[in-house]
Amino acid sequence: METTNIDSEINSLYTAALAQHPPVKVAATSVAGTTGQTVRVDLYSGPHGSGFQVVGEIVIGGYTARRVSQAGPETTRDKAWPADIEASAAQWVKDSVAQAFAWTDAQGFSADHKVTLLNRFIVALAAAGSQESLATAKPKLVAVYGWFETVQTLAMEGNCFFPVAPHTFEEVLSE
Repeated sequence: METTNIDSEINSLYTAALAQHPPVKVAATSVAGTTGQTVRVDLYSGPHGSGFQVVGEIVIGGYTARRVSQAGPETTRDKAWPADIEASAAQWVKDSVAQAFAWTDAQGFSADHKVTLLNRFIVALAAAGSQESLATAKPKLVAVYGWFETVQTLAMEGNCFFPVAPHTFEEVLSE
């Protein structure tokens, strides 16, 4: 991914901030001509003293890549861009999806259980004639199906925290 514009903005703000003593907070700014890219200056007061850092961010979907140039005693705050921003964003979503699978498994919905419930949902929907009728006839099944959709949507957005299943597999089967 091309980072020339945002790197230029980071370096410019970093140089300007270094020239000021003591450092002052600079308002966040969008990099001209781009979307999903911002630069800001953050002040910090850490265990080894105070300083500031210029933070550049590029957002791809729900993934945020960051570069940090810092001035002050906490040199571990410096951070380079990921080597391949696009690959990191893609891997981040893959990791989120893997966590979603692990979460649904931990909630008692293994792959076999998911297939069983999807089959029940399709059969029940066909019998009910509409999703509204199905929601009345099989509210637990509809709630768990909606939960699956929510978890999948969150994972595809790169989230790693998911809601708890509204019902157990056994509760849905006994409905």
